[in-house]
Amino acid sequence: MPWIRANLTVVVAGVFLYVPAWLIDRRGGDTADHGLTLRPLGRNLLLCGFVCLVVFPPYVAGFHVWQTQLFKGRWAPSAAAYERFTPVGGGILTGGATLEGRPEGRPGPDELRVWTDGARQVVEWPHLSGRRQYTLTHDGKTDVRRVGPSAGWKPHHPRGDSFVLEVEPPARLLVGGPASPVEDNRLEAERSTSWIFWLVITQLLLVAIPEEFFYRAYLQGALARAWPTGSRRILGVTTNPGAIAATSALFALGHFVVGFDPQRLAVFFPSLLFGWMKDATGSITAAALFHALCNIGVDLLTKAYVFG
Repeated sequence: MPWIRANLTVVVAGVFLYVPAWLIDRRGGDTADHGLTLRPLGRNLLLCGFVCLVVFPPYVAGFHVWQTQLFKGRWAPSAAAYERFTPVGGGILTGGATLEGRPEGRPGPDELRVWTDGARQVVEWPHLSGRRQYTLTHDGKTDVRRVGPSAGWKPHHPRGDSFVLEVEPPARLLVGGPASPVEDNRLEAERSTSWIFWLVITQLLLVAIPEEFFYRAYLQGALARAWPTGSRRILGVTTNPGAIAATSALFALGHFVVGFDPQRLAVFFPSLLFGWMKDATGSITAAALFHALCNIGVDLLTKAYVFG
């Protein structure tokens, strides 16, 4: 399922939006009544802004201590830290993709994967049906390699702000951790900060809104209706702590099974706040905005530290 693997975020977002909407419609309900609405917009924006002012300063301070004391990182923000090799002219197939991060698993037949790991750019290939030749051009220099048919990988250290990689005979090129496909056997990439724009779009439209609709609007609402005696008033908001806690546990479990990383269970705690925010306005707008800002903030903050 190479297409699903390359577009897993889109597939999951579609499921999280479609399944609850379908179930609500079957019961004759309205998704807006379950929270999929901007209204009341002003209150949602004020709530999100207030929560950001309360949460982000201590979080940033704690994050700094975590990175510097536990992982021995050094705070060194720079413009270069936010530049990543990004495919040029890849169209919708690679829109927003970067070369950062090693893809999971092994390459498929006649695939070449290109990814970056720090200063290294790595070309990786499986058992090919025949020998291939790829040409890497960067900073006015050309590096020609013949690879295959046995599996292997080759690290490079491209200099300058761009490079071009061409493969003959043609092979399927996949880039970065998500293994996003390139349209042909030629990859042109340049250092760019354009990935930040796509990070914002992805986190808001493909992560925060679908997850908040599924977990907070649908699941939390269903659990609250199943346990009406559990309602309490917390910080001026009538909410259901049991429904929020159960939803947050499932939210954390859903994150854990993606990679089986115990650290991902920590999303249980911000999920409690997301649930309270949804009940505060009856809409997922504030929670989704705050959710997206949290994810974006972590990604951008991490780039400001140097290790080793």
